Amino acid sequence: MLIVCPAGNAKSIEVARETVFALASTLMDDAFAHTVRTALPGHSASILAALDVYMSTVTIVPTVYMHKPSDNCTTPATSRTKAILDDEVLADKIVSTMENLVCRSRGLHMKHDLISKLHHAPLQCFPHKMERHKSFYVEVSEKSPSRRWRVTHELHQGLELDVAMHSAKLHLPRVSLLALADARRLMTTASIGLEMQASSSNELLDVVMYQLSHAGLPLDAIDEMRVALAEKMVSAPSQELHLPQDKLIKPQLGDETCHLLVVATQSIPKSSGAIGAFLTFRTPCRCCQHPNGAPVRFLMVFAGPASAENDLAKLGDSIAALATDEDLMASLSASKNTSSFLDAVDKRLNHLAVLPHARFTPNYTCNEPEVSPEQEHRKSSGRNSD
Repeated sequence: MLIVCPAGNAKSIEVARETVFALASTLMDDAFAHTVRTALPGHSASILAALDVYMSTVTIVPTVYMHKPSDNCTTPATSRTKAILDDEVLADKIVSTMENLVCRSRGLHMKHDLISKLHHAPLQCFPHKMERHKSFYVEVSEKSPSRRWRVTHELHQGLELDVAMHSAKLHLPRVSLLALADARRLMTTASIGLEMQASSSNELLDVVMYQLSHAGLPLDAIDEMRVALAEKMVSAPSQELHLPQDKLIKPQLGDETCHLLVVATQSIPKSSGAIGAFLTFRTPCRCCQHPNGAPVRFLMVFAGPASAENDLAKLGDSIAALATDEDLMASLSASKNTSSFLDAVDKRLNHLAVLPHARFTPNYTCNEPEVSPEQEHRKSSGRNSD
């Protein structure tokens, strides 16, 4: 790879550096790297197609604090702060596991103090009030002209469950980078509503419809959208768990919910793009809380033409994956204006931790660990004394 940029332009140099890092990480993906290796001269289209596939299914590692204390509400603030700062981070655990596997396969024995850390919790926690630094249960629901409302994804503490696939297994969140870029474009002063209040389902419906209209929802789509959202918000939520794996990601005591609602409708013309509304609530909204009892702090609604149903689904799924990041959600919870909200999103998008889709083939016929001269001397002394 060779990227050329003007020597005197600091911004161009930084963009080039970030581009090189991004492209280098793509080559850690087995499928994409195989396409690059086997592509015939003059057949760059296959590489571009493989890059599109890679960018649509990127696995990310959100910032998730493990082993948080369950008494956040009763512990003094200083103790809560220290407890959270001392917690392990999901990314660190993944890196540690990967290093251990590689070391075992190569017969290496690394000292604990040599193990690198991908994330340093103290730098991320201090800006936030600890009572806002919560774990969020994230749920994605979709509706289209051919389908009633259905829950498609559930996410919690860095794990994602594809509910629509009844045989699905838990996995790390996946995003489409293009969908994330689209979602960022939808975040504007007109589409973001901060610290909203709603004491009933009807009030909540009014708040959402106002924000969608403000964000550019066509007049012809208002009635259909209102009916669709009322069906989801006003009707009683199902108490039934979707899958056995649901027990691992259902909300816990003290958790809050981020709901993402995705609506594909015939009322929005094909020529129109998606419309989004991003709402936070001053106090958690209990009028549409999860059946397990987690009140709603965030509500995000996406609407678009029925012909773009798949793109809308990727949009909702990708934002849901981003919403599992506890540092990001703490920053968004504390945002008092649109500027700080967007700054928090941009900061996270610029520092996504990506887990490459690389196969690991362990080789446990390890070589004997390297013996230091001191150890060899002690062994020789022992043999001589015998």
